[in-house]
Amino acid sequence: MDRSRGDALRRRRERERERRACETSEQREARLSRRRLRDRERARQRLATETAEERETRLARSRVRARATRAAESEETQQARLQQIRSYQIRRIAAESAGEREGVDYSYYTGFFAHTHNR
Repeated sequence: MDRSRGDALRRRRERERERRACETSEQREARLSRRRLRDRERARQRLATETAEERETRLARSRVRARATRAAESEETQQARLQQIRSYQIRRIAAESAGEREGVDYSYYTGFFAHTHNR
């Protein structure tokens, strides 16, 4: 019983692999976008039905994952990230003070797109 099910699964995977080998880029994109849509819908359903405790555990897990990722980074990578943040803050402050000197409100430019406007 188990062996036949394993064989069937293997055959199905092989058929799927053959189908993917000869699909066009449009078909591939369509398949992937269908999958993304399905995943997004599942995530939405999950979020809609999760309890407060489930939400807490999910967020705690993601915090732990982020902490582990940061811990795994090398010292240089961490320093580079901090340096990037510092230089962004310095640029933002410089842009704001330049705007005050010129009597222009540059606060609009100091958001996400600051790097494209303030060179």
